[in-house]
Amino acid sequence: MASAAESVPPASVSVAKAVGAGLILLATATLIARFFLGWVNATTPPGVRWVSSMDTDRVAAIKAALPALAAKDEPGAFMLGPSAAFYGFIPEAFDASLREHGVTVVSYNLGVLGNIAPSDRLMVRRLGEAFAATGRKPKLIMLPFAPLAATTGFLEGRTRSHVRKKAILSTYGELVSLFWHEPHESTELASLKVMGGVGPADSNSMLGKRMFKAPGWWPLAKDWKLGEWEQVSAKVNAGYAPQLGKFDIETRGVFNPLLGNDKADYDKMADLAFTADNLKKQFAFWGSTDFANVPIDPDRLDTFVLAVKEAQQIAELVVIVVPPNSEHVRPGDIGRQNIAAALAKIEAETGAPIVDLGDAPGFDHAEFVDFTHLKHDTGAPKFSRMLADAVAPHFLN
Repeated sequence: MASAAESVPPASVSVAKAVGAGLILLATATLIARFFLGWVNATTPPGVRWVSSMDTDRVAAIKAALPALAAKDEPGAFMLGPSAAFYGFIPEAFDASLREHGVTVVSYNLGVLGNIAPSDRLMVRRLGEAFAATGRKPKLIMLPFAPLAATTGFLEGRTRSHVRKKAILSTYGELVSLFWHEPHESTELASLKVMGGVGPADSNSMLGKRMFKAPGWWPLAKDWKLGEWEQVSAKVNAGYAPQLGKFDIETRGVFNPLLGNDKADYDKMADLAFTADNLKKQFAFWGSTDFANVPIDPDRLDTFVLAVKEAQQIAELVVIVVPPNSEHVRPGDIGRQNIAAALAKIEAETGAPIVDLGDAPGFDHAEFVDFTHLKHDTGAPKFSRMLADAVAPHFLN
């Protein structure tokens, strides 16, 4: 008969069992949390999810599609960048104009609402890894330098989307490397990555927008009354909602707001955007963004330069693009000086060709859907054709 001492397991065994049980509980809790957070994200109306996350779902969709894009036996060209690219770049128009110059590419729109330089730099890395696996290179990468997106005030107070995008686009190896310099940031990003890019704060935000609305008796409710512009916009948004947060290889990443909508409604929405009251609302939405002086954030500028350099290592040609602006957000004298200095720094440090269409003629109200974004059927194809005409000579040199 075993003694009492012999029936007691060694301390190491007890510790191992306790640790094992704890890991199982942790894994189970993580799976439950990820399922719940994913469910909240998936069931939130596309329009709410799109705006609140600054199109984080599209980032994940693009990342997932990169291996398939790299595997295509074609001269691939890729437009990255923020909303100026998302709304403004039409691959078919760009490719057709390049063919007139004797250059063949198959281009894709990888633009994402609210992207900034760190997100684009990570997208360049993931694009490079996808192509490295095939032994091929992209023929062309276009990186927009949208000056407003590089300013200190761009999306100030709404930086959560930048964190989520960084988590989705980072590898675990990059996060481990980051841990030695920024342990708190690395831990936060790793947690977000495990949760699929959706954290408790994001879930709470989405649920709050779905559940709570100001009652009619609320003192400020009159300030939130929908005007004609908002009503038409809501109708158009509902029409194109199925496209939000998606990346379709077949359409080459194009967001087409006319799908599911009456063109007359789309045109009316664009016209109403330029009334005096609605211009004020747009400026209010952008908060503290300094459209006149364009104070460039040094860190974002440096990161953009690094993104260009990394792109040059993986692509045959890299071009910097400055998209056109409407007359309502064109910079003043100080702003032009700041933009010129930033472009001079980019050119000096990378040697990449710069196509500056910021003040290109021919872009009036008819080319814009609001005061910062090009219309899908007028301004966007015009910009894409002008861009192709400017890019073509760099292939022929």
